[in-house]
Amino acid sequence: MKETVTFPGSSTARLVKWKVQPGDSVYQGTVLAVCGATEEGNRADNAEDAADTQGGRGAVGALGREVKIRADRVGVVLQLRRAVGDVVKPG
Repeated sequence: MKETVTFPGSSTARLVKWKVQPGDSVYQGTVLAVCGATEEGNRADNAEDAADTQGGRGAVGALGREVKIRADRVGVVLQLRRAVGDVVKPG
């Protein structure tokens, strides 16, 4: 069964680094990627005054802060659907 990992949080972020590659086995809690806040995302977060967390996966907070996105299930990485530097929207 194929599953897609979605980006948690309420604001956009920039993909800084992939920590996995296609074919890698992952377990609950494995770091999949590192993301950082964007200018747009930072303005939205300042209105809320904090980073959100959801299901053990971090969301982006203050500008410049890097947050680790973690797997919430066991599986194998099939493909990376975003490139480093891409802006990722929640959901």
